Amino acid sequence: MEAIENAPSVRFLDLERRRRGERRNETSIVARNAAFWLAGAAVVPGAALLLRRSPRAAVLAGFGIAACGAFFRYQFQRWFTEEPAYAVEGRLGEVEIRRYDPVVVARTEVAAPTWREALEDGFDRLAWYIFGGNRTGERIAMTAPVTHSRESVRRTSLVTSAEDGAGRWVMTFTMPRGRALTSLPWPHDARVTLRARPARRVAVLRYSGAFSGDLAERKQRELVEMVEAAGLVPRGMPLFAGYDPPGVLPFFRRNEAWVETETLEEQLE
Repeated sequence: MEAIENAPSVRFLDLERRRRGERRNETSIVARNAAFWLAGAAVVPGAALLLRRSPRAAVLAGFGIAACGAFFRYQFQRWFTEEPAYAVEGRLGEVEIRRYDPVVVARTEVAAPTWREALEDGFDRLAWYIFGGNRTGERIAMTAPVTHSRESVRRTSLVTSAEDGAGRWVMTFTMPRGRALTSLPWPHDARVTLRARPARRVAVLRYSGAFSGDLAERKQRELVEMVEAAGLVPRGMPLFAGYDPPGVLPFFRRNEAWVETETLEEQLE
């Protein structure tokens, strides 16, 4: 009994009991956009004063401010992009344990020889769907993150082509909050499907850097090792979650390694 009480998983579960529901990620995107434009408006009085003294300097300053604002907006676009709601149940060093609410996802499977090619192909298919490639032509708001993972070993062994060495990958876009499966238009591309995903518990390791398959897989291995060392049970294949467009500088990027784990209730059983 003493050995069980001292097990890492039990100690971590005790921590979760105290922290369960301590913080939910539901920041208003409207509020962030309002703050951005208010900050921009705050420079107007100074620009007006400068204009009186030197019109040329005012024009140059205006261009500089606009360029800085556009650069900031693009590099930190994720701050103005909706994310699925989740609660933080606890932390294990660098690893954060999150409980995600049910969501609807657009999903596609890609056969490609490399991680990067699969990422680009899958993104193009799903982007076409949300930008109007559907039965009603509706444009659906982009959300973050985009998730990208290799199919399970069993599935890959059945579908991988021995001739071209292609692997099998899965990419998903999460649909905006409040959209039910029945309210979404059906994709034109038969390779894109819509699915309702139930609530789930995910272990997350955050990192920055380039869109690299080698880096993503290394971080996924680190995550699984830390999760298993804590006595938690991983489920399925780990995946890459990306929050930024390709043009964001690598050291500004928010990348994450995810792996689903047993729920708190299942751990307690």
